Amino acid sequence: MAVYLDYAATTPVDKKIIKGMLEHSDIYGNPSSIHRIGKEAKAFLEENRQKIAEAIGAKPEEIIFTSGATESNNLAIRGTLSHFNREVNVITTEVEHMSILETVKGLKTHVKYVPIQENGLINLNELNKKIDENTALVSLHYVNNETGAIQPVKEIKESLPEDVLLHVDAAQAVGHVNVNVDDLGVDLMSMSGHKLYAPKGVGVLYIRSGTHLHAQLVGGKQERERRAGTENLLYSYAMSEAVKEAVQLKDERNSVILSRKEILIDGLNEAGVEFKVNGDL
Repeated sequence: MAVYLDYAATTPVDKKIIKGMLEHSDIYGNPSSIHRIGKEAKAFLEENRQKIAEAIGAKPEEIIFTSGATESNNLAIRGTLSHFNREVNVITTEVEHMSILETVKGLKTHVKYVPIQENGLINLNELNKKIDENTALVSLHYVNNETGAIQPVKEIKESLPEDVLLHVDAAQAVGHVNVNVDDLGVDLMSMSGHKLYAPKGVGVLYIRSGTHLHAQLVGGKQERERRAGTENLLYSYAMSEAVKEAVQLKDERNSVILSRKEILIDGLNEAGVEFKVNGDL
């Protein structure tokens, strides 16, 4: 029998979420339509947006539905940096997800990389040394997808000048650590459904009110003109249920994961198996 241990890559879809999607499949209107069926669809979409906002301490209008964390990361970086009509730079690290690294490389903007310490964390002093009057954005993993290192997001934001935006990729963070955006102080935060028992193909970008962001997918006024395209109603439902449950069950899930981690490490030690922790216990 196979044992699946690759949940950081993707999770199976929760059967309760599938059941809920089927139960709501009769809501099929286009949320942009002005007739009754369209208005019902719009109300359903906004209800799902509200659930996500409540789960992370945000306002509903700060939530943008996307196709996943990769698109959310692209939109966060490209959308904010394209607002500036002067030369700016962005700060990141060399251990980010490729959707951050490839995006910043593809821009004409100058990129600065903060070195990572042996435990997988950035050094705040080194970060502050990289910041100058042209720094517009810092973009980082909240929880690294390979090492599990948890960046001190709140401390990072508090160390930044007021006019420097902080974007965090929280695809691996939801359900494991605090993702309340007011507690953290982040300006932008990306999330992915398929890391949380929702289907592949849905995600969210949180963008703090007052943060300028230019749409990168154009051709419609959806998502308050920040992402064009007819909204995926059933996937918005799946994402809202997944985020709500992940936040509510965080402590319970972490307790299970911690106990299994200890069993694994103790077992390896008892068996005399040589291993190396890629990160920090």
